[in-house]
Amino acid sequence: MSGSGKVTLDWADGRYTVGLQIGDLVELWENPIIKAGPIALYYRIKDDTCGPLDVPEVIRLALIRGSKMDPIKAMKMVDRYYYEANKFSGKTIALKIVGAYLLWPEDDPVGKAQAAVEVKGHPAPPKSPSQPSTPPVSN
Repeated sequence: MSGSGKVTLDWADGRYTVGLQIGDLVELWENPIIKAGPIALYYRIKDDTCGPLDVPEVIRLALIRGSKMDPIKAMKMVDRYYYEANKFSGKTIALKIVGAYLLWPEDDPVGKAQAAVEVKGHPAPPKSPSQPSTPPVSN
């Protein structure tokens, strides 16, 4: 699972960084109407078998967590741009939000610098200053 679970998306009236964390997923799981983990939720939304709250609750929680948006403002945005507008775009956004939690976003730089060094044939930088627990093998 991703470290931050955040992704920046264009939705509603602007560009927002949205994301879910484990507490949000617990809230979704404990909601008696949703009652699903992230993988099941992703596939329910993707396959159009989701319940009436799956998509709007994912978006609402992701706005609160990722954008640090006031919960009342997040609910008003969901009301205006999901319930009263284009529900299909909400489905697309919800899939991206849950997908970002489950997988590393493509633009996430973590590990890319180390991978680039290794690809060029140079040794990767040490991960920590501590000594290895086993001695090197000598020929």
